Amino acid sequence: MTFKQGNGSAPRVGVVLVQHDRSRYPHTLPRLFAALSGLTADPFYVVVDNAMSGDWEHQVSGSLVHIGGDNSAWEFSAFDRGIDWLSRRDEPPEVYILSTDALPAYGDTVLQLINDRILNVCRRRQACIGWVDSFMQTCRILDYCYEAWLRTSLLFLPAERIANLRPVAFPIEDELFFSNDPGQPFLSDAPLSENLQHLLREWLTTNPADAKVLAQGWHSQFRLDPSTLALFRGKSKAILREHLLSARLVALGAPCFDFRAIERASELDLLDEALGDTAWQWLGWTRAASVAVKAQGNSRSGWSAAISHLGAAVSSLAPRRGSGPTLVLPMLEDEAAIRQELEFFEKNVLPLVLQRFGDVRIEVDDGRKSISAPAVACLLPRKVSPVSSAIARAAAQGAPPIGCWSKEVGREPADGLHFLKADRSSEYAAACCRLIEEPELRAKLAYEAHRLTAES
Repeated sequence: MTFKQGNGSAPRVGVVLVQHDRSRYPHTLPRLFAALSGLTADPFYVVVDNAMSGDWEHQVSGSLVHIGGDNSAWEFSAFDRGIDWLSRRDEPPEVYILSTDALPAYGDTVLQLINDRILNVCRRRQACIGWVDSFMQTCRILDYCYEAWLRTSLLFLPAERIANLRPVAFPIEDELFFSNDPGQPFLSDAPLSENLQHLLREWLTTNPADAKVLAQGWHSQFRLDPSTLALFRGKSKAILREHLLSARLVALGAPCFDFRAIERASELDLLDEALGDTAWQWLGWTRAASVAVKAQGNSRSGWSAAISHLGAAVSSLAPRRGSGPTLVLPMLEDEAAIRQELEFFEKNVLPLVLQRFGDVRIEVDDGRKSISAPAVACLLPRKVSPVSSAIARAAAQGAPPIGCWSKEVGREPADGLHFLKADRSSEYAAACCRLIEEPELRAKLAYEAHRLTAES
């Protein structure tokens, strides 16, 4: 391996790219090359070909080798094979970058966040860095409880963390988790929380769910029947292994950072201070909240107190640059009702959103003053139908509605194109975060909501 010389010693970097569907994702490798070309380090690439398994290898260049895959546990067994290959080098990597050929399915945003800062934080703090996703619900697999995880489509891991984590393909026994019934694909005593079982079925399949929780599904959803049961098991195990990877890292005491958190802290010139605070470790707050829960008798109020405290810690990381996103709450005729709703959102929804964004606020739209920009979402009260004109005002300024279904919004949503459903605080928070992060979706939903309210 060769390395570029920069300020100080550049870390040795090994990239493991799992390739499986070259027809669907033909440009992943050159896009990854381009994204990593700006690093001070000069990575060595191992492309693990899961479409062609075996012990073969082909040296493509001085910094790229193509080797046979291992698809027994999908990308995770391939990760292990690539890591094994790199670890046998005379100079094994200090930092591993794991990626899959499906990386382009998530857009270029994550690739644009890669720079030497990410690499240095990974090596210096022995931190695991990726894109954090969350169901905003506490899920359980075996003895691991978690609320968020790092995507394995692109993940930076220090070599020491890799060594303590192996194998990446965590063993999951079919007979412990799965039944042979497509109607009830999980065993009644499977070591998975019920909400995770529900979320997996809703995410992966087109089968009707008892209660919709997710705003969207997997890009390759399928109908669950006897012919697709094996596919469901395989993809479910891949998701479980992805979640377990993060849960195991947290259990090992590894700090887990989000690409965006590092970027945000750097913009505020608070990189060292912010990354020392668990509130900026988007998996770290779960660990801190667990301590608080244990101290308060494992009560629900313990979680609430811990989340509120950490949310306040994020929002106190001044200085703020400009006004942040605004969540709009329409005015209700009943003054007591609006106070109740405002208290609900401030105590239960806002602290969760503040875990990701430290400068979000809730504003009541009373129709007498303009809504602060940028308005992100119109939070529909849970029990009382809001005034449609208030929803239209918010939607016209780019804030689509979130909440339980209300006839005031227009008509029953078709395919969820103009409305994000939520009836619990975690769902409101997850929807708010999604709209903050996805301006194109926000604009699309706001346009539909405004059109429908204008027609009604």
